[in-house]
Amino acid sequence: MYPTVQFFDELPCGKCNWDLKPSYSDPKEYLNTHFGYIECDVVCPQNLHIPLLPEKKDFKLIFDLTPKIKKVYSSVELLRALEAGYEITSITKSLHFDR
Repeated sequence: MYPTVQFFDELPCGKCNWDLKPSYSDPKEYLNTHFGYIECDVVCPQNLHIPLLPEKKDFKLIFDLTPKIKKVYSSVELLRALEAGYEITSITKSLHFDR
């Protein structure tokens, strides 16, 4: 990671907790209360010129608009993706940290 990101941005560190069976009614509310890494299914909007969420395919990091099934992203990335029109269909588990 770049030193400026480590200095200025929030990064998960410290004691962590697993949430293996998350219960939530609103994905955005869940992401706001669980800062860390989330395994989820995401549907991408088809009208984006530059996709936000990557996926590893054939040993390459690809930014495309295909649905993401059981992929792990940070809660910060997912909050930004929700603002851009992405939809979280299910959250499988999460590893969250104290802020």
